[in-house]
Amino acid sequence: MKRGGLTVILIAVGLSLLVILPQIGGFSHFKTVQDAASYIRMAEGNPDNVLLHHARRMFHPLIVGSLRWIAGTDIAFLIVGILSLFIFLWIVLTYLHRDRTYSLPACFGFVFLPYLFVLFHDLYLQTLFFLALSAVFWCLILKKQYVAGVFLLFPMSLTRDETVIIAAAFIAVILLKKQKDLTKKPAWLFSGAVLLTTGFGAFLTSFLTRSNTNLNKLSQLLFSVLRLPLFLFENLTGLQHWLDTYKVLPDYTHPPMVVFDLPAWVQKFSAIQQAGIYEWNLILPATLILLILSAFGTGPTILYVLWKKTKFKDLRGSLALNTMLLFGCLIFVLSPALGPPVIRYFVNAWPLFFLAMPVLLKPLWTVDKSEMTRILGIYFLSSWFCVFTFLRLGLLTVLISILIEIPLHVYTWRRLSALFAGVQAAETA
Repeated sequence: MKRGGLTVILIAVGLSLLVILPQIGGFSHFKTVQDAASYIRMAEGNPDNVLLHHARRMFHPLIVGSLRWIAGTDIAFLIVGILSLFIFLWIVLTYLHRDRTYSLPACFGFVFLPYLFVLFHDLYLQTLFFLALSAVFWCLILKKQYVAGVFLLFPMSLTRDETVIIAAAFIAVILLKKQKDLTKKPAWLFSGAVLLTTGFGAFLTSFLTRSNTNLNKLSQLLFSVLRLPLFLFENLTGLQHWLDTYKVLPDYTHPPMVVFDLPAWVQKFSAIQQAGIYEWNLILPATLILLILSAFGTGPTILYVLWKKTKFKDLRGSLALNTMLLFGCLIFVLSPALGPPVIRYFVNAWPLFFLAMPVLLKPLWTVDKSEMTRILGIYFLSSWFCVFTFLRLGLLTVLISILIEIPLHVYTWRRLSALFAGVQAAETA
């Protein structure tokens, strides 16, 4: 193994320990995370009474269940979580440092953000495991190992629904762009393989979970479609929706503000009889704004300036990077509609910020490292304000964080635009 590769492994181990050691003492409390009980039951071989949208995410509990012989269910979850964290960091850092353009501090400055601590805390869920799987997938696609990457979409489709968006982005880039690295292969062949792999995954999950149902007794397709506008409206306005099926949930502790009866025909395809507004909670839109500004730091502003100045010319001809770009943008835009405003919905956009964005920034990094170091330092600082969405310190703290975030994004916009202007002036001189 080359010395550089060993160094990256050691750094990945060190960063993993920085995430694990401060939290390992509270590991017994990890199972109190919402939805963790469902995946524990699945790992222990009891999926029958698990809600449908959880029961479909079966690959992670299957892997954990196969390791229960070591020391029980909890330790098996811990082992898979630690390995997932290391694999993810190792793959991403290896890619970032592969041509030595970026120093190692700059490499882990891109990726070592607060979401790692949250996802490790939530290791009974499958988000961290999915990050590791998707890191392997993107690594294969970057290396043009397309067949292996397409096959990996199958277990990924049994892990998180976001796999469907990866597949859709993959197919769209293949069909809509003339990729240099696919000139010898027909586009329809790869598109068909992606559809077949993810389609079989969807069929298998539907078959294996045919006896499971969700709380509202809705079909999975209808459930997935209706939740998008419902959560988007809730997160934008703070008007938290309520259904009478939620009476069994411990989070709903008081009667709703507004209630109305639903038409009889609604009850024919669901268990819902009443709907309404539970409460007006301004922390929801405030948290959403802070997550948009801080989930990947000033990354969205950096990417917007890059788009304005370059139209992402450096990504042309790369199937992998264009797929990351499309997938990352879709996930980031859809995150406010996927559920409550939490980091795990945003984090799957990571390939856009950790793999594609560094490629786009390389020309500027080689021209002015000191200025780019300041810009990336602000990116890193900005990302850490999202910890206030995890700590739940109240609306005032979130609002203050937003007021700090806005100048950081403005600074990034101005400094990056000025750097582009200086480069262009030097080129025309």
